[in-house]
Amino acid sequence: MAEKVLVRRLDPTPATLVASATRPAGVGVEIEPGQWLIDGDARPLDATLVLDMRDAYVGFAVTGDEADALLAQGMALDFARLAPDFAGRAKLGEIAVLIDRWPGGWRVRCERSYAEWLAGWFARAAALMSSTGGI
Repeated sequence: MAEKVLVRRLDPTPATLVASATRPAGVGVEIEPGQWLIDGDARPLDATLVLDMRDAYVGFAVTGDEADALLAQGMALDFARLAPDFAGRAKLGEIAVLIDRWPGGWRVRCERSYAEWLAGWFARAAALMSSTGGI
């Protein structure tokens, strides 16, 4: 039986937050007005401030048929109505996260100090879905 939800830790997850007036094509995703999440070493030419945050965040990939349902257990987002290129800040359970679409699901990043808690949350949420027939 194929897994319907897969949560795996993305380590290391390079994440650079860039404050910029305009979104440079192919460089990243806007997580809030004027702030961009960029993977890798790409830099927009018009960046006014670049902060390397790769040591501050830990990322998780949440993929599969039930990825939206798993995240909906702890997030107040209507996943069916989110844009295909959605990225932003949200609360998952009790912590603030950065979330953006990933092929087949989502990337969820949290501050490194919350990584163990978030991994536990994912495990409990997946177990709950499995026990109730959700996955």
